[in-house]
Parts: sequence; structure tokens; C-alpha cells
Amino acid sequence: MDRLPGQKARVTAAIDKVQSSMQQAAEAAAFNQRIRLSLDSLPVAVTVSNAQAQLVHATPAAKELLKLFGGGSFDTEKFYGNKLSSLFKDPAHISRFDQAVKSGETVEMEVSGHQLRLLARPVRDSQGTPVGRITQWLDRTSEIASERELDDMVEAATQGDFSRRLGLAGKTGFFGKISAGMNQLVETSEQGLSDVARVLSALSQGDLTQRITRDYAGLFANVKDSVNATNEALSKVIGEVRSASDALTNAAGQVNATAQSLSQSASEQAASVEQTSSSVNLMSASINQNSDNARVTDSMATKASKEAQEGGSAVSQTVTAMKQIAAKIGIVDDIAYQTNLLALNAAIEAARAGEHGKGFAVVAAEVRKLAERSQEAAKEIGELAGSSVTTAERAGKLLDEIVPSIQKTSELVQEIAAASSEQSESVTQIGGAMGQLSKATQQNASASEELAATSEELATQADQLQRSIGFFNTGETRLLARGRHEPPTPERRGAGGRPQRASIPALTAAPVRGGGNFRPY
Repeated sequence: MDRLPGQKARVTAAIDKVQSSMQQAAEAAAFNQRIRLSLDSLPVAVTVSNAQAQLVHATPAAKELLKLFGGGSFDTEKFYGNKLSSLFKDPAHISRFDQAVKSGETVEMEVSGHQLRLLARPVRDSQGTPVGRITQWLDRTSEIASERELDDMVEAATQGDFSRRLGLAGKTGFFGKISAGMNQLVETSEQGLSDVARVLSALSQGDLTQRITRDYAGLFANVKDSVNATNEALSKVIGEVRSASDALTNAAGQVNATAQSLSQSASEQAASVEQTSSSVNLMSASINQNSDNARVTDSMATKASKEAQEGGSAVSQTVTAMKQIAAKIGIVDDIAYQTNLLALNAAIEAARAGEHGKGFAVVAAEVRKLAERSQEAAKEIGELAGSSVTTAERAGKLLDEIVPSIQKTSELVQEIAAASSEQSESVTQIGGAMGQLSKATQQNASASEELAATSEELATQADQLQRSIGFFNTGETRLLARGRHEPPTPERRGAGGRPQRASIPALTAAPVRGGGNFRPY
């Protein structure tokens, strides 16, 4: 405006000042309008209060949110100039809100079932004097619901429940992405763990054929590879153990059969050794008896030899005596002959004497008879003496011949006695050796029985191992080795045809039979 002189100049200056103020006010109004329009264009709920905490502006989002306090008919435009704290009915909420506005705190509160977060900040001028408040209202109801839903799903997942999913309806932005991502994470985890659980469950049932076939990445891929590799390794190990158990079962069957045969052979050998030992004892007793008899016979032969020698001497003396007797008998015979002649002469003389000689004749006759009888007896005795001498001489010769034989017999009997003594000692040694052999055989039989029992236990354990290994299914078709390869266990039968375990039989005569590849000792 052009300058005027004098009073007009002052009026002009005042007008310029007013115009400047109006222009500044217009610019401030325009700035405020831009600020308001900018706030209104934001999709956030923001309210502006003056220094007296009276509402002066609310963004469209804030107007919608404030309807929570007054219902759908609440008009925010009519509420301008009132304190925002008057919207709250709970004195505690009013106090908390006023305190938050003054100090610029962030508070959480629930209004009409909605979770609100209020971020109140004071507005200060260039001198730092509070000239108003600006408050951001955040309706976190859906956010908190999403957080709770996420917390519930995470809690369930920590308990092993991967079946829950987050709802995606109405969710956008961060919560939409995080919900979709969490759903994918839980689904992947569920699938991965389900596959692992399926394979492990099959493994617990002995099924090693299950594998994880889904495609995974990262750690799940490592788990998949590890699980599959574990099943492959277990299948290989079980296959090797199964082959080893088959071989063990076959070996156990062979050992069992061999042990049974060995036990039977050892038992039979023990019986034979006992029988042999008994026979040796009997033979030893017989040899001892023979040795005793030989000693007695030797004594008798020695005595007989001595007696034969004495008999020979006696016979020689007898022959000599008999010869002397024969000679004496000859003398007696001569005397009887002479007496007979004398008696004959006396009879003749008596006959000559007549009557006086009758008595003498009788005596002479009797003497003659006696002489004849004596002569006959002497003759007979002479003959007997001669025969006796002949017999005695023969007896002497025989005794002379018998004595060397008896001496030879005595020597032979002595040799027999010595041999019998040596045999007795040998048989005694044999008896001792047979006793040791019997003891060793008994021990062998006992050890064979223990071996048989151990082999049976080994076969049982091998069968148990096969049954345990048979629990696992590696996808291979197989038959139990036992029954295909194991030879039948030899069965020993006792009296009555009943099966019996190998034992040391009674000491009775029994032939020794070899079993299998074993020969009798």
C-alpha cells in the first residue's frame, strides 16, 4: 500500500500491520489445514487436544474408534471442546488417561471389549510451554487376538500338537505374513515329525522297510537323510546279525548233536571201563589166588621131594632089611628043614624004642609037623620077602625117578609162583591205571553231559536270538534256519524205550559203540 504523509501514514502503517497479521494468520490457518488434512489422510486414529485437554480435532479413524464410547450414533464433531477423559466411565481409566496425557506415557486399557493402546504426547511451543496434546489411539484387539492365537499355537507346538493353524481371514500386513509363515512352519514341522514318527513307530514294531520320501530342505532334509540312513544301516546290521544267528543256530545244532553223541560214547566207555576194571580186579584176585596156590604147591612139592628122598632112603633100608630078613628066613628054613630031619630021625628012633619011645614019637611027630609048617611058612615068607625085595627095589627105582621130577615140579611151581607174583603186581598196577582211567572216563562223561547241557542251552539261546532277530522286517523273505539246517538231536533211550539224558550207566556188561566220528578208546 502506498505511503501517505502525516496522519495517513500512521493509518497506513497500522493497516499494513493488520494485513501482515492477517496474512500470517491465513498462512497459519493454511498450515494448520494442511496438517489437519495430512492427519486425516493417515489411516491412524489421532486426536488433538488443546492446553486445557479439550478435544479440538480427530482423524476419521479416530472418529470411528471413538464410537466405541458412545455407540454408532456418537458424533465426534459435537464432542469437540470436551475433555477426552470424560469419555471413560471407570475412574481408574480417567486417572490413567489424564496421567498419560500429562506425562506422555503409553497406557493399555480395555473399552467395550476392545484392547486400546494410547500413546499420548504433549505439544510444546518454541519456549517449551505445553500448548496441547496429541494422542494416537491403537485398537489392538485383532492384534492381541492374533498374538494369543499365535501363543496358543506355539504352546500347543511345544506340547507336540502341530495340528493347529492360524486363521488368515481379515489379516493383512505383518500379521498376515507371520500367520501364513507360522502355518507353513507348523505344517512342515508336522509333516517332518509325522514322517519321523511313522518310521520310528514302524521301527519299534520291527519294520525296517519304511523310509521318508517327502522332499525337505535344511535341517529337515538332514533329519530325513539321517533317518533313512539309520534304517539302511540297521537293515544291514540286522541282516548280518541274522546271517550270524543262522550260522550260530546251525553250529549250535551240530555242537548239540556232537555233544550228545560224545556224551553217549563217554557214558558207554565209562561203563566199559568200569566193567574192565571189575574184570581186572577179578583177574587180580584170581592171580593172587593162583599165586597163593602156587606157593602152597611149591611148599607141598618141596615137602614131597624131601619125603620122596626120605622114602627112597627108607625103601633102600627096607630092601636091605628085607634082604637080611630073607637071609634070616633062609636060615629059619634051613633050621626047619634040619628040625624036620631031626624030628624024622627022632620018630625013627622012637619007633625003634618001642613002647618007651611012643611018647617021644608023638613029640617028634608034632615037632616034625611044626618043622614042616615052619619050613612052609619060611618058604612062603622067603618068597614074600623076595617079592617084597623086588617090589621095594622097583619102588626105590621109582622113587629115585620121582624125586628129580618132584624137584623139577617144585622148581616149576616156584617159577609159577614168581610169575604169579609178578602178574599180581602188574595186575595191581593195571587195576590202579584202570581206576584212574575210570575216574577220567567218569569225568569225561560228566563233562560230556555238561557240554551237552551247555550245547542245548546254546541252541536255545540261538533260537531265542533268531526269534528276536525275526522281530525285524528288512523286506527279505527268509525261512527259519532251524529246521532247514539243524541236524536232529540224537535221542538215547533207556529201559522201556524212554528217552533219557546222557548219564553214567550201571556197571553192567555192555559193548562199547562209537557214535558219529568218535571211536571207542
